[in-house]
Amino acid sequence: MAGGRRTRGFTLIELIVVMVLLGFLAAVGSKMIAGTMDTSYIAARNHSSGSEARYAMERITREIREMAFSASGYSVSTMGASSIVFTKEDGTVVTITYSGNSITLGYTGGTTSTLTNQLVSGSTTTFQYRDQLGGATADKEDVRFVEITLAFANTVTGQAETLRNRVFLRNAQAAP
Repeated sequence: MAGGRRTRGFTLIELIVVMVLLGFLAAVGSKMIAGTMDTSYIAARNHSSGSEARYAMERITREIREMAFSASGYSVSTMGASSIVFTKEDGTVVTITYSGNSITLGYTGGTTSTLTNQLVSGSTTTFQYRDQLGGATADKEDVRFVEITLAFANTVTGQAETLRNRVFLRNAQAAP
């Protein structure tokens, strides 16, 4: 260095400060990426935990909507809190039963399948029958809605969650 002039380049202190800053940014960035991945994993598992219960609710809803109607009301032979047995428009007898932690769906001829086994035993899983104004009824001539409540165990959080649906019975006709 002639005359106190500095040559081009970085001092050791400048390089150390830059390396410390880059290390800090890398640590913060990796924590953010790891947190995002953990959240994504938990959200995906949480979603799949309830998908079986949502499938069961949708399947029950579709079956109940096909209930046959005649001059004496809907063709329901059993209207219980834990089971419903009815005849569809095509003559198929459908049985939906809640027992323990499972809901099963059965058809004429013995075909039975378990819709879900994630329900909370002894919970508020029920079928309720409502008239046109929403009041409870036990008379099949007055039933216009079936209210379904499913309480299922979330396998991720371990907590009970509830699905509720009110099915409008759409095959009702005025009696001739």
